[in-house]
Amino acid sequence: SALGTLRRHPEGPWIKHASDLERFPAIQARLLEVAAGFVRPGGRMVYCVCTPLNREGVDIVDAFLADNPEWSREPASSDELGSFAGALTKKGDVATMPPILADVGGCDAFFMSRLVRSGG
Repeated sequence: SALGTLRRHPEGPWIKHASDLERFPAIQARLLEVAAGFVRPGGRMVYCVCTPLNREGVDIVDAFLADNPEWSREPASSDELGSFAGALTKKGDVATMPPILADVGGCDAFFMSRLVRSGG
């Protein structure tokens, strides 16, 4: 939905419809499923969306992991996130919001989750 970029793209609400917001989670779930098919056992992928909405971020990852037991989260650590350490979630994902890095102008809202396929 790109809702995470509204502070830099205020035209967003004028070019999107409510129906768009409703269909994006299904599209994102399908993209994640298809991308997973290209990852070899032992491989990793990152699911990232520029939105703060759980239904487009963490909910998509949680549902994917529930349906695909060969996949798991590979939590990020605050050490590897540097200035973005405050964006680390309890599940080990990264969820940025505009107040992060406020001293340098903030940042967009993004959600990122690192996933690893077992085996290899």
